[in-house]
Amino acid sequence: MTISAAQLLAMSESDFPANLIDKPVPIPQDSILLIAGNRETMKSMLALQLSIAIAEGKSFLGSTPNQKGRVLYVEEEVGPKGLMLRLKAMANGAKPTNLGIRSKKGCSLESVSTELYDVIDAIQPVLVVFDPIGPMMGSLNENDTKDAETIRKSVLNIQKISQCTVCLLHHWNKRGRIRGNLTFENMADVILETQRKKDTIVVTCTKHRHEMAPPPFGFKLTSSGLQLVSTSPLWLDDALASFCEWLLEREFEEDQLWTVKQLLGDAQGSYSDKEIRESLRKLHELKVVRRIKKSAHNQYIWGYYKKLPKWWVDFSPSTSDED
Repeated sequence: MTISAAQLLAMSESDFPANLIDKPVPIPQDSILLIAGNRETMKSMLALQLSIAIAEGKSFLGSTPNQKGRVLYVEEEVGPKGLMLRLKAMANGAKPTNLGIRSKKGCSLESVSTELYDVIDAIQPVLVVFDPIGPMMGSLNENDTKDAETIRKSVLNIQKISQCTVCLLHHWNKRGRIRGNLTFENMADVILETQRKKDTIVVTCTKHRHEMAPPPFGFKLTSSGLQLVSTSPLWLDDALASFCEWLLEREFEEDQLWTVKQLLGDAQGSYSDKEIRESLRKLHELKVVRRIKKSAHNQYIWGYYKKLPKWWVDFSPSTSDED
C-alpha cells in the first residue's frame, strides 16, 4: 500500500508499534540488535537480563519493557551448566517460564534447520537471541562477503517468519572492531558495543537506524542482577582522547569552555569547569594518544570524530583547518 507524504506527516509515534524497551537504549520491535565486544565484557549477561525482563515483564536496568512476551535464547558457547550459572546470577529469584532455552544443540545459521523453525513457530517469540554467532557459522568464513551474506539472509528469514526482534552476540577483533565482514554491522538496526572499564561495563550505542544514538551507559553485576551505574568519565576512550588532544593544542577562551564541557561531561553536563580542566590535563600527561604529525592531524581527528554519536558535541571542527 502506498501512502502520501501528507498522510505520513499526519501520523504520530503512537501509530507505530512501541519499542521493546525505551531505556537505556531504544530497541524497536521487529529489528536486529547486535551486541559486540571483547571476551569477558558481559555481553551474554546483558542479553540474558534483557531476555528475562521481556519474558517476565520485569525491570531491565531500571526501566520496564513496553512489551512482555516469549523469548527464545539460542546458546552455543558455554553449554547448559554454564548457562544455568549465568541465569541464576541474572534471574534474582524469578522463574522465567516464558524464556525458552536451546543450549549446545548444534544450531547453524549457515543452513537453519527445520527443527529450529518449528520451535520458533511454536513459541511465537517477540525476541530471539543467538549467543554467539561465531560457532553458528559452520563452514562459513565470517570475513567473506558471500558467506556473511548467507548469515544475513538466515537472520532476516527468521525475523520475517517470526516477526520478532533478533539479537546477535559477536566478538571484537584485535583492533577493537566488530569481527568479520561489514555485512554484520550493515544488517543491524541497533549496535551496542561493550567495553570493560575497571569494574564497570560501559555500553556504547554505535549505530541506531531509527533514532539518535543515546548516551553510553554502564552496569555492574550485583547479587540482584545487573545494576545501571554512571559511566563518566569511563567512556573517554582512545577516539575521544584523540579529540581531546586536538583541543589541547588550541588555546580556547573562557567563553568557549562550554564546548569542552559538552565533550567531557556526561549527557547531563555534571562536570565542573575545574574537573574538565583536570581531565584534559591528565589525558595529556598520561599520553594516552599517539602523537600525530601535523600534516595528517586534521584528517585523523576528523575520522574519529565522525564515528562519535551526535549527542557528544555540537562543535564541528573544520576539515580545512591547516593548524
